[in-house]
Amino acid sequence: MARYSACAAEFTYKLSTNVPRARDTSMRLIEAIDKIGRDSGGRLQIDFFPGAQLGSGTETLSQLRLGAIEFSLCADPDLSTVVPVAGVTGLPFIAADDKQALNIVDGAFGTYLRDAVAKVGLYRFPRSWATGFQDIETPLRPINVPADLRGLKLRSSNSRQEIDLLKALGAVPTSIGAAEIYTSLQTHLVDGATLPVSVLESYKVNEVTKYVSSTHHAWGGFTLLANTNAWQRLPKNIQASVARNFENARNLSNSDAEKYNSGAEARLKAAGMIFNNVDAQAFRRVVHDAGLYPRWKTEYPSEAWSLIEKQVGRELS
Repeated sequence: MARYSACAAEFTYKLSTNVPRARDTSMRLIEAIDKIGRDSGGRLQIDFFPGAQLGSGTETLSQLRLGAIEFSLCADPDLSTVVPVAGVTGLPFIAADDKQALNIVDGAFGTYLRDAVAKVGLYRFPRSWATGFQDIETPLRPINVPADLRGLKLRSSNSRQEIDLLKALGAVPTSIGAAEIYTSLQTHLVDGATLPVSVLESYKVNEVTKYVSSTHHAWGGFTLLANTNAWQRLPKNIQASVARNFENARNLSNSDAEKYNSGAEARLKAAGMIFNNVDAQAFRRVVHDAGLYPRWKTEYPSEAWSLIEKQVGRELS
């Protein structure tokens, strides 16, 4: 636990995330927490718990809703277990790059999502924290076409969309918390994982896998949340400081991620990992032939799906 104390704090809140302490994202949160403490004159103290110290993403989300935790930087797949439309980031092959992905989750659909989150007693800060596009990592062999995945047990997120996709590809998706990724690969509980390159080193996945197949099948993001009652207890000037400093931290974290991702492949290759491109059209055909988008469309409110398609700029089918 990292504790950032001020004398006689009027409000003592917790912020939990499954992001490891060593990642730039956690460093930016720590900087923001320190500034918030100073801005508030010590009235608000935020204790920071990185690396899933308070439980898995879904466990801390439950605690957040109960008010046992006041803030959480929550992975979107975990949020989608409570607010299904948050699973938009798990929809495969809808965004061409980070900019378009952020435009989807921070634009008109993002406003819709904030309202949906509010209905379950949570306050969603307006913009998303980026981690990048997911690829497939295995210690066994490179993945070039969907058939190469047949029968492989892959660690996946809790995203319904990712689970559906991996099943359609012939893999066996296994939902495992971020903190257990390393041991699940080390002990061969799973044969591989689906993760953005940006997190491989922080979770030490590079130590227990060899091949990175660049599927870029779905974009990954985090959402900063607050328990609504805890948020409303804060005076307006402290709310303003929290919002401002966390938004600055988000901007810096996203810039950090962009810089990190630009050099990650070369660095990991130098450490012995082997990268390969996949037959992207073959993977996209699986999505189409399995009828995944029509299925997901029936599970989303029509307004939400329309907003997604509008921001993607095409009909998803």
